[in-house]
Amino acid sequence: MIYICAALECASIFEIAVGLERGRRETNFFNIFICVAVYMAYFTVTMHLHLPSAFAAFGYVVMFLCIKYLYQEGFFRSLAVTVLSAVFIAAIELLILFIVSAVMPPDEKHMGIFEFLATITTFVISLLLSKSSINKVLLSMGKWDSTYAAVAILSLMIFVPEGALRFVRRLNVADYIYLALCILMMWLLIIKVQGYKLESKIRRQYFESYNDVIVQIRRRQHKIKNQINAAYSMFHIYNTYDELVAYQKEYLSHILDYELPNDAIILEVPSITALIYEKINEALEQNIQVKTSFTCSMTNSVVSDIVWVDLIGTLFDNATEALNDYDEPKIIWLEIGQADKNKIFVRISNTFWERSVNEIHRFFEMGYSTKGDERGIGLYNVKKVVDKHNGMITARNAERDNNNVITFEITI
Repeated sequence: MIYICAALECASIFEIAVGLERGRRETNFFNIFICVAVYMAYFTVTMHLHLPSAFAAFGYVVMFLCIKYLYQEGFFRSLAVTVLSAVFIAAIELLILFIVSAVMPPDEKHMGIFEFLATITTFVISLLLSKSSINKVLLSMGKWDSTYAAVAILSLMIFVPEGALRFVRRLNVADYIYLALCILMMWLLIIKVQGYKLESKIRRQYFESYNDVIVQIRRRQHKIKNQINAAYSMFHIYNTYDELVAYQKEYLSHILDYELPNDAIILEVPSITALIYEKINEALEQNIQVKTSFTCSMTNSVVSDIVWVDLIGTLFDNATEALNDYDEPKIIWLEIGQADKNKIFVRISNTFWERSVNEIHRFFEMGYSTKGDERGIGLYNVKKVVDKHNGMITARNAERDNNNVITFEITI
């Protein structure tokens, strides 16, 4: 009976690992079967040789190596997946044992059957969990570093004695509850630490964004100053007053090209404001005129600024690239406003030749591009991100200032 329980527990851990890695790395039943067989071979040796219970700890090292082999992940990621999988199974099994023992306290005679039923129930639950979205547990943790590795090791230090003690003596309900609470508290602490780390990262990012805005403004001021000095010095070149005025008027008209949209401040999100200033600068350096309209704050958006930076940056780059081969007036319109109470729209238009309805529908297909095969990845990814956040994206022909334009609009 003990071998069956060990095999089921091992398989349960590997099933949870499948769920944690879902959407990132995949494996197959044969590889999992091989890993379970490897672990059972080690377990059988330790049982037949009557090795000390401390050798049970090495069984988790075997599991770690198997998970690293299955998914070919880095050390910290594999360690985190192993520990989380073991913690999931331990928590489920402890909960089942606690509930069953509270309802129907087992006696020594039927303890083996009692543990077998608890183990097989745990295995069934692990199968169900592996099909669910438990991978979000790892996604919410962000980038794994030494902090998470340390917590993973500490959790393992708690879990291993729990497993070892099960072979040495029977734990009562209080022992199970204590161990479960220790594991739970450990992971609550790491989630709290992650919150502080994320907050610190965002503050750093905003500080850098503000610095980018200041750099962009200073860069503009420097260019405007050079333009004014050049215009002022023209009286050395032109002999007549009318000639001087005509050339100065033409020259100084370009100063408006260096004007940054002050209304971008209303967005109140430094990273997005900095991105917009940067993209406007890039467009103006390619002799593309940019017209903007911002009418709402983005601080209450249901998606993060990181997502908006990705979406706006991709659409703006797409518009700029489209105008590279366009010989007529090169203009981009960027508008951000409130769609309704909880949604924000971003609309980007650029002058371009009119496209057919069929071609517009294909803009969001993987690999489709008007510039050649296998280049249309940006818009495809944009649509995936928008769909993920339950938003809407549209593309259409339109007319603005007597020019035909292609308009992309995102509402989230």
